[in-house]
Amino acid sequence: MDQTGALDAVVDQLVLGRARIAAAQAREAELLTQALQLGHDYVAEHRDVDLSGNQLPYRWIAAEIAAALRVSDRTVQRQMDDADRLTTKFRLTHAALADGRISLAHAREVMDAADHITDAEMVEFYEKLVLPFAEEDSATRMRDIAPRIADQVLPRTTVEKHQTARATRRVSVFDLPHGMSNLGLIVPTPLAHGIYDRSTQ
Repeated sequence: MDQTGALDAVVDQLVLGRARIAAAQAREAELLTQALQLGHDYVAEHRDVDLSGNQLPYRWIAAEIAAALRVSDRTVQRQMDDADRLTTKFRLTHAALADGRISLAHAREVMDAADHITDAEMVEFYEKLVLPFAEEDSATRMRDIAPRIADQVLPRTTVEKHQTARATRRVSVFDLPHGMSNLGLIVPTPLAHGIYDRSTQ
C-alpha cells in the first residue's frame, strides 16, 4: 500500500472512531435525561414532603452519578440539563449526533444559538436549516453560522441579544500550582474594561 492509500485508511478509521464517539455521547445524553426524569418523578410522588425547593432529589442523583464517574456534582448537574435540552428540545440534533453526522461540539453550538426559540415547530425548522452546515463545517465555524440562521428563523433586537448574553455572566476561579489562581469573568464589556483598568493601575 502506498503512502496515500495508507493515509486514506487511517483517515477512514479516524472518521469511524469519531462517529462511534458521537453515538456514545448521544446515548450518554439519553441516560442523563433518564436520570433527570427520575428526579422529576420523585418530586411528583412526594409533593407533600419538604424537599428544600425540590432540588434535593436532583442533587442526590447528581451526587450518585458524580461519584460513579469521578467528576464533580456541578458538572453532572450541568450535563443533565444539557442532555435534557438535547434529547427533548433539539431532537433532530440529537439524532444527527447519534448517527455520527455531527460532534457534541457541533450540537452545543446548534443548541446555544437557538435557546431563545421556544416553539417546537420553529426549533425543528431551525434544525433542518442549520444541521446541513453542521455536517459540513467545523464546530468553530458553527459559532458564526448557527446564530445567523437562528436569527433568520426568529429575529431578535440588539437589546434582546444583549439580555440573553448577559444572563450567561459568571465568575470562575481555577487554582494553579505554587499558590496562584486564575480568575475569570464573563461580564458586560464596559464592566470588564472597568475591572481591567482598575486592576492594572
